Amino acid sequence: MQIKTPLYRFDARGRFFIEDLNAHTSTPISDHLFTGGMPNIVPSPDGRWVSYSGITKGSGKTEYWLYDRTSKTDHLLFSNSGRGRVVPDFSPDSRYLAMAVNDDVARVMLFDTVSLTVHAVSPPPTSVAAPAWTSTAWSSDGSELLLMQRGELEPSPAAYFSYRLSTQRMEEITGHDGPAFHEHVFVRDRQEIDLFKPVLPKSLMANREAVSPGGQWRARLGKAKPDTRYQLEVVGKNGVSKPLATGSYSHCQGNSLYITGWLDEQHLVYRNFSTRFFVVDVESGTTAELFGETKGPTIFSW
Repeated sequence: MQIKTPLYRFDARGRFFIEDLNAHTSTPISDHLFTGGMPNIVPSPDGRWVSYSGITKGSGKTEYWLYDRTSKTDHLLFSNSGRGRVVPDFSPDSRYLAMAVNDDVARVMLFDTVSLTVHAVSPPPTSVAAPAWTSTAWSSDGSELLLMQRGELEPSPAAYFSYRLSTQRMEEITGHDGPAFHEHVFVRDRQEIDLFKPVLPKSLMANREAVSPGGQWRARLGKAKPDTRYQLEVVGKNGVSKPLATGSYSHCQGNSLYITGWLDEQHLVYRNFSTRFFVVDVESGTTAELFGETKGPTIFSW
């Protein structure tokens, strides 16, 4: 298969690689001696940056790094000894990266990818019991960084804030928990603020349908029924479908197949259960496993 799209892969030790699928090579980018599980990674919406963070072995500090795909350089943005890790958030235009920090003073570190500078954004004192936990979101237009702050140990009402980048002013607003886990709704004047949906690493995607970048193909999964098998297939513009793989569904394990996404107009990535990923040439039907079992658990994007 002739695949030009590189993959950016992390293993459970936090080692960072670029995978060349044509040459079947892994080029190491960094090894920051992370421990405590898989690092958090976030691709930027414009595709230039890869944010990743992890807890360093020995020091126990959380380090936040940013890889520039254009210049192929790695930047250490910030490190702290705070409790836990909060996944950073890119602004919709990819200019800013917000990193919620939970240590003695709950705050957000805001990194500017243009000036390559970082500064702290701190909410005003509230009735939230210390120590506090902070999480972030962006408005859909990117004009506001939204913060939720909640007591970590004692039950207390959450506090909600909006930080406007144009004025660098913090405003307290209202909000409440959303329907999904760790989801928050931000409200101003009784109107919900429309939120930007963060970009996820491709390996976390679990789609049932996906259209190729040029619109020539549509990949889809057949309807899953308990204890039955179903097809992963692609449908061309001529309406003709091609079966690519067979999956199954059970009450205990759920679906065995999910669509990860399109590398390009010809190559589709899907996963079988949670850890095995495959790439298929939809023209020829040729299929290959992306990573062998010797590479262990992995998280990746492109």
